[in-house]
Amino acid sequence: MSGCQIRVIFRYKIWPFRLLGIISSFAVGKAIRWGIVVQNKVNHNVIRVVIADDHPILRHHIQHLFASTKDIRVVGEAGNGYEAIQLVEQLNPDILLLDIEMPEMNGILVAKVLEAMSADVKTVILSSYCDREFVESVLQYRVSGYIVKDDAPMVLISALREIASSGNQWFSRRIQEVMNL
Repeated sequence: MSGCQIRVIFRYKIWPFRLLGIISSFAVGKAIRWGIVVQNKVNHNVIRVVIADDHPILRHHIQHLFASTKDIRVVGEAGNGYEAIQLVEQLNPDILLLDIEMPEMNGILVAKVLEAMSADVKTVILSSYCDREFVESVLQYRVSGYIVKDDAPMVLISALREIASSGNQWFSRRIQEVMNL
């Protein structure tokens, strides 16, 4: 939990503490036994991402790419659509980076389910498909972005930063051309 802020509440006073290391469950347990309430406030400058793609090598490389940044952190990986939905429910990420073609449940159905659940996650499609029908099929489900897999790695990083900070939709140049945006 590097870079998180801990607030200790004791007898109606709040003391914030910044910790750079990992908080041990022993220390938190002691604090609770002493009548201190410990709250963990996550650093909101970090974009928390779940990667959903059926190719482990691609997930590994994306995670490695994000590890080179200070503001994007992978909090979970899914190999299929069902796992993606479970991780969104459990981890509450800022962004779900979602492939369209996956086993068990494809990305289009995942986007549809997340919209029906009113999930508080920005869904960004990362796909090799840039056909108009694929793009249109996911855009109807509150998708925040669509990035083509053959875009440069820095395009992916810039897109996630833009989507997370502004809340605007973001589309790769090829998707913009296909959709006449």
